[in-house]
Amino acid sequence: MILMSVDIESWVHRPVFNIPPCEQTKQLDEGHVLKSSRIILKLFKKYQTKATFFILGTVAEWYPELIEEIKNDGHEISIHGYTHKGLGDHNRRSFDEEIKRTVSILKKYGVKPLGYRSPFFTRADFLYEVLKKNGIVYDSSIFPIKTPLYDGTSYDCTPFIIDHGILEIPCSILKIKKLRLPVGGFYLRLFGRRMNYYLLKEIEKRNGIAVMYFHPWEILDIPENIYIGNGKKIKLPFVKKKFAYYKIPMIKEIEYLVKKIKFTNFKGAVGHINETLLG
Repeated sequence: MILMSVDIESWVHRPVFNIPPCEQTKQLDEGHVLKSSRIILKLFKKYQTKATFFILGTVAEWYPELIEEIKNDGHEISIHGYTHKGLGDHNRRSFDEEIKRTVSILKKYGVKPLGYRSPFFTRADFLYEVLKKNGIVYDSSIFPIKTPLYDGTSYDCTPFIIDHGILEIPCSILKIKKLRLPVGGFYLRLFGRRMNYYLLKEIEKRNGIAVMYFHPWEILDIPENIYIGNGKKIKLPFVKKKFAYYKIPMIKEIEYLVKKIKFTNFKGAVGHINETLLG
């Protein structure tokens, strides 16, 4: 079983731009996240792919029509927080407020979210307690690799029950001796479609389950010129501009995968995981 997930956030939420959360952020987005999400939905419909969309509360407020479109296409909607702050920038109270707020926003549209994925795959000691309190049954915030933002190397990518009875479904890596090869997002751009296809199938073969993820901002170029505040222009470093934000045609990479793999969403996998992998 291979799970498809999309973390719905705007390019304005990316830390490289240092844009503080404010009313101006929607104006800067200029409908980018709505347009790119619709491209993804169209692709998924074409190949009958079912996915889980982990959505920011801010994006749900900006574009409530997107919630309806995701629902109407039969996908699962879970939560990605509200402001896209990493958990290191939260305390228990502020994180609880974010989760409550996002759950409340989605409830207006008939959505009861079951899952959560943290921004930047960050974690905190209060994470699972707050999720449990707010009716969340599974989490996908562990990425079993080490980056400057987090260290998940004490875990592998097999689902397991973590604190407060939450089902943890980590993102996927393939372990080859001491090497850990990750899948999705940046690593889809880095390794390419064929390598990611191989990794997903091999991880599924070994663990019974694999997870794919990416973001809407990865499939469309952001504006060439970005102005904030009093007209200050943001300049991206060359490497980030050419590789991280203006890059290969990511939608073609995704299309290659959904043509070859029958993906499902997290909600559809939870029962299977509990019965088959954990039972």
